[in-house]
Amino acid sequence: MKKAVSAMLIFALCVTALCACAAGPSATSSPTATGDAMATGDAVATGDAVATGDAVATEPGTEPTPESTQEAAGTPAPDDSGLTAVLDAIRDSYYPGTAGCSLTAAAMAGQMMDWYLQNGGADREALNITDPGEDSSGMAFGDKLEDIYTTAVGLYGFYGKALMDTCGYSPRQWPYQMQDVDRLFTLVYEALDLTKPLYIRVFRSDETAERFVVSAMEVEELTAEEITRALTDAGILTDGSAILTLETGTEGVTVDMNQAFLTQLSSMGTTGEYMLMGSIVNTVLAATGTDSLTLTVEGETAETGHTIYDGALKFYEDNTAV
Repeated sequence: MKKAVSAMLIFALCVTALCACAAGPSATSSPTATGDAMATGDAVATGDAVATGDAVATEPGTEPTPESTQEAAGTPAPDDSGLTAVLDAIRDSYYPGTAGCSLTAAAMAGQMMDWYLQNGGADREALNITDPGEDSSGMAFGDKLEDIYTTAVGLYGFYGKALMDTCGYSPRQWPYQMQDVDRLFTLVYEALDLTKPLYIRVFRSDETAERFVVSAMEVEELTAEEITRALTDAGILTDGSAILTLETGTEGVTVDMNQAFLTQLSSMGTTGEYMLMGSIVNTVLAATGTDSLTLTVEGETAETGHTIYDGALKFYEDNTAV
């Protein structure tokens, strides 16, 4: 059965600091890897004691200290002990279903992304890391890793930054682009010999139609049908609206929508139309890793009472960023 996991990063999540995952062991605090541990490879605290090395435990909400400048490009593969420390912390200190688990996941996802990007961001040979195994309750590490992965997918834009601020972790390499999230977790899953699910970053309007909320949605593959399903499940496409074809080329991606989509788009006011089109454009661009999108409706130029969409569309950044 297909799994659609939403990592919607709405402000309410930041305020309540609660999540509704499957039940797990309780924890009064969820210490995570510090920013300095990520940079130097030092161990991080798990529970009440330090795993290895001389790193100091950092409680959620503590402001990390600045890190040293990243080494020049072209250096050998990075020391992976910092990443190993975070993976161990995920096993020992991340408990789905407990108060604050969403904040803990956000901090851990940010630490992993910063480690990757501070070390060049390029794909490398398999890392010298191993599956940390089950936690003390017998929960498989792969299940926890998927939570961190989907959280990383959703860490973007206004609400993503708000969540990072609330969890007390200051990202070094913000914003995290979807291509980088996918590359890092592909590398980790392969190194651990685990099967990686495929998630895409889905954008939709918030309740005030002012900003985009970013969610993680699982798909089988990057096809018109699967992206349509994800957009429909997220409540973005309605009343039979669908992507007919999706073709990626050297100059961007071309999307052909059906007539039902034009009907949906034309029925909205100026703001609603803007947010709907932005949801489609941002979702497809993030999924395909391209910079521009040309949209047609059954082969013809899309035109509403507000706009004629006869050119290449770029990422709708103005209603996404902080």
